[in-house]
Parts: sequence; C-alpha cells; structure tokens
Amino acid sequence: MLVLTLYDGEAVHIGDDIKIVMDRCIDDGNSTRLAIEAPADVKVLRSELILKDS
Repeated sequence: MLVLTLYDGEAVHIGDDIKIVMDRCIDDGNSTRLAIEAPADVKVLRSELILKDS
C-alpha cells in the first residue's frame, strides 16, 4: 500500500485517465474531501458499498 500526504489542491494520477485531487481537509480532523476524475467506464465506489463474498 502506498501512503501519501497531500495538501489542498494537490493531486495523484493513476495511469493516464484517473486523477484524485485533495479537495479539502475538513477542520474536524476526521474527514478529507477527495475529487476523483475517471472515465465513465471506470467504477468508483466507497469501500462500504462493495459487496464482499464471504
């Protein structure tokens, strides 16, 4: 796992088509807002929405 520290407005690129931008660090210290740009055919889901086979 790669762990990065980003500041507001900084971005990470994954491949040629995916960009994740640190949009805002929320002042409560527990939240971060990310903006994700990806092609329409790339599924972007929060982990709690992914059904896991058990």
